[in-house]
Amino acid sequence: MSVAGLRPGTTWLTVRATPGAASTWIKITVTPAKVTSISTSVPSVKLVKGARFTVHMKAVPTGVTGVKDAFSGANTKLVRLSVRGSSVTLTGLKPGTTTLTVKAKPGSAQKKIKIVVKAATAR
Repeated sequence: MSVAGLRPGTTWLTVRATPGAASTWIKITVTPAKVTSISTSVPSVKLVKGARFTVHMKAVPTGVTGVKDAFSGANTKLVRLSVRGSSVTLTGLKPGTTTLTVKAKPGSAQKKIKIVVKAATAR
């Protein structure tokens, strides 16, 4: 017999060798899977002022549900962040360099993405 955890929580399983025989109880606790790393669609981003680019994140191991990404550290005077699920769209506001830090919960995994915004060139 095998048991698979469907979602975090605790339950008890009754085990009996044969019908009518004495039984014993086994406590089963399912804990949430922890994110061990974060993969991104790109390691760094170069933008021209006014341009947009979307970075997609994926939690490892795959299949971890209920992952909450926290985005921090980026200088919001240089780049605007628009978060949707596990993706973030970056819009270049003014020239400069900053770093976006992505942290995933549950777990302590994090990923840093370097962002460079360049001035728009005249045509």
